[in-house]
Parts: sequence; C-alpha cells; structure tokens
Amino acid sequence: MDKAPLTKSRFYALLIACGVLLSTMDSSMVNVALPEIMRSFEVGIGEVKLVVLIYLMVITFSLVFWGRIGDEFGKGRVYITGMVVFACGAVVCAVSTLFSLLIIARAVQAVGAAMMMATGPAILKFVSPREHLGKTLGFVGVATSCGLMTGPLISGFILSVTSWRGVFLVPVPLAAMAALLGSLYLLPDLRKREELHHQKFDWQGGLLWVGFVVAFVLLANGTLPHWYFNIVMILAIIFLLYLFFKVEKRAEAPILPLVLVRRRYYWTGVATAGISFGALFIVLILLPFYLDYILQYSPRRIGLVMMALPVSLVVMSPMSGWLYDRLGSARVISTVGLLISTVAVLCLLLLDGDSSFFGVCWRLTLLGAGQSVFLSPNSASVLSKVQDSYAGITSGILATARNFGMLSGTALAGTTFSLLYGRLTSGKSVLHFTHDYGDAFLFAQRSTLAIALLLLFCGCLISWSRGR
Repeated sequence: MDKAPLTKSRFYALLIACGVLLSTMDSSMVNVALPEIMRSFEVGIGEVKLVVLIYLMVITFSLVFWGRIGDEFGKGRVYITGMVVFACGAVVCAVSTLFSLLIIARAVQAVGAAMMMATGPAILKFVSPREHLGKTLGFVGVATSCGLMTGPLISGFILSVTSWRGVFLVPVPLAAMAALLGSLYLLPDLRKREELHHQKFDWQGGLLWVGFVVAFVLLANGTLPHWYFNIVMILAIIFLLYLFFKVEKRAEAPILPLVLVRRRYYWTGVATAGISFGALFIVLILLPFYLDYILQYSPRRIGLVMMALPVSLVVMSPMSGWLYDRLGSARVISTVGLLISTVAVLCLLLLDGDSSFFGVCWRLTLLGAGQSVFLSPNSASVLSKVQDSYAGITSGILATARNFGMLSGTALAGTTFSLLYGRLTSGKSVLHFTHDYGDAFLFAQRSTLAIALLLLFCGCLISWSRGR
C-alpha cells in the first residue's frame, strides 16, 4: 500500500496525537482528582482506585478485540467511533450522582479509549514513510507528554474553582473537533488506501482473555474475602492461560499471533512496555495522596507538582525517536531509558514529610525522562518489523501490554498500600488520616514503591536481552 505524502501524513499524525492527548490528559487529570472524588462519595482509597482500575481493566481486555476489528472493518472507522464513545462516557462521568454510575461511565470511556489506542499506531504505520516512523511515534510521544503535563495543571485549576465533575468535561470539545476532522479527511483517504483483512474472529481466545484479565484484577485488587478464594483464583488464572494458549495455537486468526510472540524483538518489546507502565502507575497513584496528606498541598499545587513528570517527555520523546531512526536499534536507547526510570524511583523512595516542592519535582522529571527515552524506540522497534497484515493486531497488543501494566500497577499500588497502612494503624482507612499516622503512611508508600523499583530492574535486564 502506498504511503501518504509527508505533509498529509503529518496531518494524520496530528489527528492520532489528538486521541493520545485525550486519553493521557484524562488519566492524569483523574489521578489528581482522586482525593476529591474519595471525599465526595465518602469511600476509601481501596474503593476510589476503581475509578482508575475499571478504566484500565476494560481497555486491557478489549484492546485485542479492537485491533482485530480494525483489521477487519477499517482502522479509521474504529478510531473515529472510539473518539465519539470516549466523549459520551466523559459526559456521563461528569453528571454521575452515584459512585456506581461513575464506575459504569468510566467503563464506557474505556471502550472509546481502547478503540483509539488499538488503531492509532497502526494508522501511523500505514501513512508514515518507514524512515520517519520513529520520528512520527516520537511526535505522538509529545502528545502523550502534553496530555500528562497539562492534565494535572488543568485538573488542579478546575478543582480549585469547582468540583471534580468539571475535570471530566475538559476533553469533550477536543474529541468532537478531532472526530469531525477525522471523518472529513482521514476516513475517506484510508478507505482508498487500506487493505482490509477479512478473517474469522477468534471469539474463543477473546473470551478466555477477558476471563483472565477479570480474574487477575479480582486477585490483585485484594477484594476476595478469604485466603482460600485467592488460591482458587490463582488456579483459575493458570487454567485460563493454559486454555488461552491452546486455543491460540489452532485459531485461524488468533488475537495473539504466537508466530510473532516467539520472536525475541517482539516479546521483549511487549514485556518491557508492560513493566515500564506498571512501575509508572504505581508512582502516579501514590504521589497525589502523599502530596495531599503528608505535604498538605492544595489541589492546584498538586497539579503543578505532577506536571513535572511529563515536562521532560516533551523534550526527550522526539529526541529518542530521532535516535532510533538514526541507529535502527532499541536495545541501548530503551534500556538506558528504563535505567533512568529505575534511578528516579530509587530517589522517590527517599521522600519524607519534610521534602521540598523542588525535591519532589526533580524526581518526577527524571522519571518522565526515562519513560520518554524508552517508549518511542521500543514501540518503533516492534511495529517497523511486522508485516502490514499484522500492524493492527500488533498495535493492539502493544497497547494491551501498556494498559495491563497500568492495571497491574494501579492494583498493586492500592492493595499493597492499603494492606500495609491498615496493619500499621489498626485497620484505619486513609480517609481518616491524621498526622499521627504519618510514619505509617510513609512506610506503606516506600514499601509499595520498592515493588516499582524491582519491576524496572527486571525490565532493564529484559530490554538488554532483545538483541541488536
């Protein structure tokens, strides 16, 4: 298939970047708003994390569906529809008066986000010249950075003048504009250029994958009432994985092409993407509560601090994409990025009740730099090596890995912190935090961050093993 002219491909990259901006800005805004949502509905940290957890869970188990559906019916059509669904879910979130309705609306939002995530990078592969793919993905990395950077600032400002409900309305106008432009320009062009691949859908594999993700969330969330339920759930996860791989081996059009997963460049890229985002979200979930309860920052000040993480992404993402285009190998670049992230989390472990504004900011900036150096080359190293017929499903698998990492990081952060804090405070919830429990809070936070540190160390080893 012919690539689009460079000018047109840049315009399409801008439209894809809008979808990335929407999803990342939404996530970063909601993370800052979690303490306010917790107080509004009078729930604990174990419950309020569901606002993030359900969003990530639905994305994780539906991404592989949308990647395959994009290959079947058209990636542009799935992408534009996803934008509309995302905006509708955001509106319902804003008007929710019940916590349960908010959770359902977040699930709707997640469906739209999954549709965009699964098809966006695949569209870029089709419309961008191969020699510019790393740079194009780096540009999309800038959109990721801008979403993460502006989200906390916007959220902090909104929370200082109105309620958390306004946070969900921010992405709606941008989604409407991008959906309109995409329908007028991107969609007609892709219909002319795109080669659709009509294959029987792997429903058995898809349903087993959904079962696995739900079982994993139930286990990691720590909501099962007795220890023997945890044992049963672990056995169920192992059995579901066994059945999943058995089905995928004989499926005509598997949602997880094992022929690709066996290749070292493929599985190392997918695995490190999940590990990187798992560690990142452990930090993103914990830090707003640390800034609120320990340092007693206002919502606006919390937004300013959290903005430090993506500031470095704006500078480093294009640079890492350019380096990949020049060197053609992600082994050194992506491993260095994970190593920088490891050092950053090690420094975050040293935060205490007297840490300064600058002390928190430079640590988050270092973490953002590591993530940006890692991400673009890692994605480009996988997408550039697969056939066009596997572009959609590969895009979905990479996004699934990232979101599975986010899901795992969110679950681990909430569950580990809540268990440790509860044990040290005789079963108290963070909702009833007082300064008498400051040491317990910091111990629980450091112990949870140690998990992120271990994940990143393992990620460095896996990334280096990918070969040249």
